[in-house]
Amino acid sequence: MPSNNIYNIADAPYSAVPNDQGAAGINTAVINQALADAAATRGLVHVPGYTWYVSGTLNLQQGSHVRGDGRFSTRIISASNYLPVFQIVRAAEVIDGVVIEGLGLDRIPTPITGASGIEVRSWQNNVGSSSLHDLYIKNQWHGVLMGPMNGGSVRHVTIERSYDDGFRCTGSNGQFMDLSILKSAGHGFHLLPDSGITDGGSFSNCTIWASGDSDFDGI
Repeated sequence: MPSNNIYNIADAPYSAVPNDQGAAGINTAVINQALADAAATRGLVHVPGYTWYVSGTLNLQQGSHVRGDGRFSTRIISASNYLPVFQIVRAAEVIDGVVIEGLGLDRIPTPITGASGIEVRSWQNNVGSSSLHDLYIKNQWHGVLMGPMNGGSVRHVTIERSYDDGFRCTGSNGQFMDLSILKSAGHGFHLLPDSGITDGGSFSNCTIWASGDSDFDGI
């Protein structure tokens, strides 16, 4: 049972297994169950400071809040070469209140199209007050796919060795602070326009280095 509305993936009934690649399938299932349970109560999913292997996508819900113990302490490693690590995609509703913080994301096989670190997207609406904070994302197809952004923040995030764009978003009406993007095969930061969003975002202390196409595109 959760304590103080905190759903710890290492505790019963989830009992995810740390530091064991052979537990990737079990961990995927139980972490997704924790995400679903927490969403029902607007609770927080706690991922303790170990390495957690997963084989499939971790499905975020509206208002999902996922917290690790720091981006160099809590690591989630995907064994898939084509699935996102975290994902929430909606056709026509606003995505609000998604928070991911204090995690490192990595991947064992070479990623192909679709294998993003984090994907938070609404096809016909927007992503509102959502936050990515204290993350280290590496070895993904896209480090982050997000948008259209109409608010929210990205703070203290490092994205390294993306096989396409490091950070791709539509509609940049958000706050970007202490964002570092290193060694992207595509664009470092790729902004795609969105006719429904007025660009009013802010950038502070953002560093893009060694991108294959360009460091910033669309800004």
